[in-house]
Amino acid sequence: MADDEYDFDPWELGTGLPDKLTVRIDNPHFGFDAQLADGTRCAFFLEGTVTAGTEDGGEFSQWYTLGEGWEPASKGTRLVREDGKRSTKINNQSNYGRLVRSLTTAAEAQGLTDVLRKRGNPFETRLWDGLELYLEREEYEFTDMQTKEKRSGSRLNVGRIEKVPGAEAQVEESNLHGPGDLQPKTKAGLRKLAKEVKARGGSHNEFAELAFSDVDGVLDNPVAEDAVMNQDEGSIWASA
Repeated sequence: MADDEYDFDPWELGTGLPDKLTVRIDNPHFGFDAQLADGTRCAFFLEGTVTAGTEDGGEFSQWYTLGEGWEPASKGTRLVREDGKRSTKINNQSNYGRLVRSLTTAAEAQGLTDVLRKRGNPFETRLWDGLELYLEREEYEFTDMQTKEKRSGSRLNVGRIEKVPGAEAQVEESNLHGPGDLQPKTKAGLRKLAKEVKARGGSHNEFAELAFSDVDGVLDNPVAEDAVMNQDEGSIWASA
């Protein structure tokens, strides 16, 4: 069987874990777990219900490490420093830092930054509560704090924001643009698709076919259709 008959590189091995799924978050909290430094290291727990991406759906739970010196407050709804200092930022190299960065990147691409900021901030679980998120697995490397050895891991991070409950009107308003502009969500979907197709060696024709069938906001939208078919310098396809 030829390699191009697969939807992925057949030489690439998987983790055995879900790589892409959509989750509705209903129990985000900061806390401890016995598996993390014998229950002494605070982490962020992203928990909810799988709405797409697996056959059976079901519950979702994944923890994100924060580094040293953090603890939960207000029954796990807030994150604070053990020493009481309020000037320490969340480490962008921590698992939680990567998760937050993926959320803000998606919000910026979709024109939802203001909507998201009105919900709270990364030190508060209300930022996450009720969000419906499309998650993608990302690989990363890190240094083990005890052994000082280089290690690798993976976590599901935000690829796209599907729904911000209670803010539908704000979301719709943030996506309103002139007749000559693409909606941020459509543009983000096209950019992501173009990168995926190019990464596996696909052609512009394959990208166009998938764009019309898989990306919301393209079909029967002349502006979006022109953006899909454009291959000139600066186009979505050329810059992917």
